[in-house]
Amino acid sequence: MCLHTPVLHTTLLTHICLAHICLTHTCSHTPVLTHTCPPLQPVARPQDLDVAQLIGALPAPVSSDVVGMGTWRLAGSADPSIQLLVSRLEGSWRELLRPDLNLYPPSEWKAQGWDWCDSMDPHRELDGFAYSDVPDPAPGAEGYPRLYLENRVYCSRVFRKLHLEVGVRQDGLQVLHAVLYPRYAYDLPILAMDLVVTPAGRVSLAIVDACPVSPDLSLPPHYAATMAELQALFLTDPGNQRRIPEWGAAIFSPLCVCMTPGDGQELAGFIKYAVALHRAHLMLSHLLTPVDGDGGKGVPAAAAAASSAKAEQLLAGHRRFVEKQLENDKTARVLAAAFGAEWAHAYMREVMFDFRPGDEPPYVDAGVLQLYDYFESNPELGDLPEEVLGLQDGIDQRRAQEYLDELLAAPDASNPLLSGGGGSVEADNEEDDAARPLSSQASVSRKRAEWAMTKLYETDADFRASVDALVPEAPELLAAGLLGGALVERLRSALDGGGDGDEADDGDS
Repeated sequence: MCLHTPVLHTTLLTHICLAHICLTHTCSHTPVLTHTCPPLQPVARPQDLDVAQLIGALPAPVSSDVVGMGTWRLAGSADPSIQLLVSRLEGSWRELLRPDLNLYPPSEWKAQGWDWCDSMDPHRELDGFAYSDVPDPAPGAEGYPRLYLENRVYCSRVFRKLHLEVGVRQDGLQVLHAVLYPRYAYDLPILAMDLVVTPAGRVSLAIVDACPVSPDLSLPPHYAATMAELQALFLTDPGNQRRIPEWGAAIFSPLCVCMTPGDGQELAGFIKYAVALHRAHLMLSHLLTPVDGDGGKGVPAAAAAASSAKAEQLLAGHRRFVEKQLENDKTARVLAAAFGAEWAHAYMREVMFDFRPGDEPPYVDAGVLQLYDYFESNPELGDLPEEVLGLQDGIDQRRAQEYLDELLAAPDASNPLLSGGGGSVEADNEEDDAARPLSSQASVSRKRAEWAMTKLYETDADFRASVDALVPEAPELLAAGLLGGALVERLRSALDGGGDGDEADDGDS
């Protein structure tokens, strides 16, 4: 079951992402792009600090640039634009998913040799050291052009697989491939991006999209609004779009960016947009809870059926993404030419585009260990986890009440619920919601209002009693994830002046 979660205002989310886009890297494609970082506190005796401490004292984007591709074998061979993207993507995972970021189980990929692939030793007969023992073939000789593939794979609480691949071929062709697969029970798009550099050193393809898992390829309004605003900020020529192949049209969103950058400015804009969207995606993942496909114990039959149907939709969305990606014969041809058809078939289905709903990787939440350390340092909080949960509920309750007070105090002309941001949560009005402008502040304000109503119902006993008296079906609506929308509609009716006395009382409470 998905909880109604607070949706960050798109402008605020954009500014958060902007603060981490200080691109100061210079490459053959990209002009120098600068961002003013806050002044660092002077380190009194740097000779007493190790490298990790020094890097930890830097802002996250600066430390990512310092580390770069780190221990990647292809660090010195990859194109500068690929190096920059790798450092920012992997750095963001370590920064924003720190409590529960885990390496993908080695038995699922490293044991098969998928971490380092060399076309001159496809079966790892030289234990991955063919790059130093076997010389590059001459042009026209067997094995030319040699292809190296290097992979990093992680998982977390929300993501079943975070896959980053870098490919470098002897003739100069280079590829960056990244896919963030959410776990099958999370209602979150599949973020995917690719960057292709030709042997001439030109970026021929740059594509990034939050591929929807919904049946109609629609994105949540707040997510689509964030994408649209980031595109307006960073892309220098939004109209520069390549034709999307038929297999891609079946999985990409209407806001997919697929382009051939015409110059360094366009490439820089794409990189900034891709990094900003990626960070927004990671931040949103913290607010999500899984959909309960079984409905849970004590959940009414109707709510359980709705939850089960949602889980099936998410599963179908993942299956569709994988099946359509496997129709991309260009990728298959490049891999088969270097490693053989059988190897390419296995690699694409086990590493790049796997679909195994019953076999998700486990993860360890290091946040629990951090919590124990925090209790040891702050014993005044007490020993019971219930106290911590109570503190969090109290904070959420105050935030919800403050937002509703602010909403109720807004003049009619500027109240987002009275300016077209409303609309029933029922299915027959979903098309009207989708027809509103993507950047509408009203749609974001409505989501926040829905979260506030739901949170007050969950944490405030008096509010819950009042709601139960007015809306007897409130527990069933909560289980189905529809309570916040129903209460906002009552509040909207009261603010419009069109509701009855009971609805007005509900709005006041």
